[in-house]
Amino acid sequence: MEIEALEQDVSDSGAVAVRVLRTAASAAAQRDAARAHVVLAFERDARKDHRRSAAAAWSLAVAAPPGGDERERLSLVLRTQGLIERSVDLAMRVADLGRLAARRGAPQPPELDQLCRVAMTTCDAASDMLRAGPAQRRPLVADVGNLLLRCEALAAVSAAWLERGESTCLAF
Repeated sequence: MEIEALEQDVSDSGAVAVRVLRTAASAAAQRDAARAHVVLAFERDARKDHRRSAAAAWSLAVAAPPGGDERERLSLVLRTQGLIERSVDLAMRVADLGRLAARRGAPQPPELDQLCRVAMTTCDAASDMLRAGPAQRRPLVADVGNLLLRCEALAAVSAAWLERGESTCLAF
């Protein structure tokens, strides 16, 4: 797989991840268990090309001359692929949290609503990242990584709230 084909493959995989995360966030925000179940059913499809793309990128990275532009592009592809995988993980977690919050009598963690809003912002930033050329992508990769960290923290707090029915402070 040549680097251009690999970049296109990662971009296509990223577009699927963004759609799945956006749908999961929307379902969770609306406490729509049926849509959350649909998102959860798409996990296999959302992950289908990840292993192949990562293997191809590592293979090309090993063969690339050290310090060259090609190696830099491959590094960016690998970082982008990692973010895509984390986005799918987050989508599945958000869908599951939305499904749990939709149950009758379930606690309604305020962090879940914040998580849904930040996840939508993450989707917008990830879409921009996937459309950007290699030169413009690097700072966007960092931005998406930071947004995913924030979402992952909010998901942990939401999960704790749903498990115990109370808020958990993550202050250090």
